[in-house]
Amino acid sequence: MSLKILARGDKKASLAAQRAEEIIERLASGDSQAIEIVSRRTKHGELRISGCRKYNLGGEYQLVCVKQDGRLAATFVGSHDDCNRWIENNRGFEKIFGSL
Repeated sequence: MSLKILARGDKKASLAAQRAEEIIERLASGDSQAIEIVSRRTKHGELRISGCRKYNLGGEYQLVCVKQDGRLAATFVGSHDDCNRWIENNRGFEKIFGSL
């Protein structure tokens, strides 16, 4: 789901989109410690995708990120069920960053 669509949703969805944008901005700035303070990771790890991290955004919403080669990329945002479906559909993908 895109952040624009999430932001146009109800109040919970809009707040989740704002939190996701804040996390993504901090990812872009390289401030990984601040990310952990701003949004707690989910209590359960994610083993279906190597390097996958999920962040709670409030309500039922989560942000899915993948860490590879020392970089962390935001890959999906949505409800808990939507995130699980996205992870299941992308189970085991290997490379998110191409060679530069």
